[in-house]
Amino acid sequence: MVASILGSCPDAVATPESDFFFDFYFRHPSFSVDKKAYLEFLQTNYRFKQWGIRANDLRLDADNQGRVNFKEVIEQTVSRYAEQHAKGAGADFARIDHTPSNIKHFRILDEMFPKARFLFVMRDPRAVYASVKNLDWGANTAMKLSDIWIEYAALYYSVKNLYPERIFLIRYEDMVSDPSKFAKDICA
Repeated sequence: MVASILGSCPDAVATPESDFFFDFYFRHPSFSVDKKAYLEFLQTNYRFKQWGIRANDLRLDADNQGRVNFKEVIEQTVSRYAEQHAKGAGADFARIDHTPSNIKHFRILDEMFPKARFLFVMRDPRAVYASVKNLDWGANTAMKLSDIWIEYAALYYSVKNLYPERIFLIRYEDMVSDPSKFAKDICA
């Protein structure tokens, strides 16, 4: 919901979840990515398929060894998504990514995008559990969910202590109960 709200701005693009970037990165941990391996990886990745773009349509300029900078991989993949799905976005747009696990990769994202701002949405874990308990995948038990919720909350507070001006907490329940205050806080 937050990504949809922020992505509705004319100079912003909200992408689907992007777990595939780090799924690939941790299989090939380097800021220099093999273009062929990346494109082959995308062909079978179910998260990438949700983006509704074709891997072969990505404009990735490889060096002599067929390698591409990982930041360029992210930027070009997002740009291709914006071209195809966000018709109003110009060349310079804000990227809205609502992948919860990105908090685990903050240091890598920070290194690649040092001017980025990060919003962390925290929801009452009881409400989260109520919405996932009947799923046949993911953290669909109270124990699994509590472990993940505690891990992500601890990561948020750790990163917030290091970068207080770049990290912002949104409590889901506050956002729903007072949307105008939420909008003002986000814009500030």
